[in-house]
Amino acid sequence: MNNRKTLIRSILVVLLLIVGLTSLFAYRYINRVLGNIRGEDIPSSETGINQDVKNRINSYDNKIKNILLVGIDRNNNPEDPQRSDTMIILSVDDKNKLLKMSSLMRDTHVKITGYGTDKLNHSYAFGGIKLLMQTVNSNFDMDIEDYVLVDFHDLIAIIDAVDGIEMDLRPEEIPFINNGIRNLNNLEGTSVPYLSHPGKQLLNGTQATSYARIRSTLGGDYERTERQRLVLAKVYSKVRTASVVSLPKYIEQLSPFVKTNLTYNEMFDLGLKVISEPFQMTGHHFPTEATSEEVDTAEWYIKMDKEKTVRELHDYIYLNRAPKKEDNYLKESPR
Repeated sequence: MNNRKTLIRSILVVLLLIVGLTSLFAYRYINRVLGNIRGEDIPSSETGINQDVKNRINSYDNKIKNILLVGIDRNNNPEDPQRSDTMIILSVDDKNKLLKMSSLMRDTHVKITGYGTDKLNHSYAFGGIKLLMQTVNSNFDMDIEDYVLVDFHDLIAIIDAVDGIEMDLRPEEIPFINNGIRNLNNLEGTSVPYLSHPGKQLLNGTQATSYARIRSTLGGDYERTERQRLVLAKVYSKVRTASVVSLPKYIEQLSPFVKTNLTYNEMFDLGLKVISEPFQMTGHHFPTEATSEEVDTAEWYIKMDKEKTVRELHDYIYLNRAPKKEDNYLKESPR
């Protein structure tokens, strides 16, 4: 009997030791990764959320988690102010199992606190992520408190970390992609090869980033936002279909290139949900052509009808009523 008790105690000690070492490893791993990811905290009182807007959003039956995805365009001079080249409201619709990407047109004229009326992407240059969030919330009647920030040049490393993405390229896109590759090679000191033909092919980080930045084809900036959403959808698909063993590697590789104010628990819960559950991705740009007009005077910009734009945006995010032409990333390509 004593030998049996001794054996049981020994097993318990070993199990506790394993649990303790595992917890210690997990704690150190989490803190190392979180140290890379943690960005500027923004108090709720400084997010620009209007209480009446918040009450209206809370009245919707469908509860949505909105996160502002921001891509910063770094130029050759680090002292120059950075502008937010990409602004996407990522809406996690748990009820309908949808991830909705609402691209905000960067040239939209909006009211920016302290700076009058200017283009939306200038708000980041004026006051960083806090002013950008305030500007998005106040002009589009949103209740966003969380953000994920990435330098557009770091998108190269993010795509390389998932071993590239497959894209279906049109003939007219090839020269613009190659021009982008040339510019990025000069900026980064790399020698990434140019593309030789259209069609389906695996793109590395530099090639895919150059694709995402095209704005000179017929669809202009509207189509550019579609390319950006498609690239994000492809990266999400690669991470989602990765083996469980590969996920920590992806997380550690991607963490240096991302800044967010989401807590660890929020990131873990959200990541587990969108990877393990059958979420599908859709997307659109706002304002749409139906609720805005292009103005070409001293400077080119988009003039939006705020009331109509907010209605379309809220219908899409909260009521699952998509504008006429909606991306559907369940298909091979929306284009």
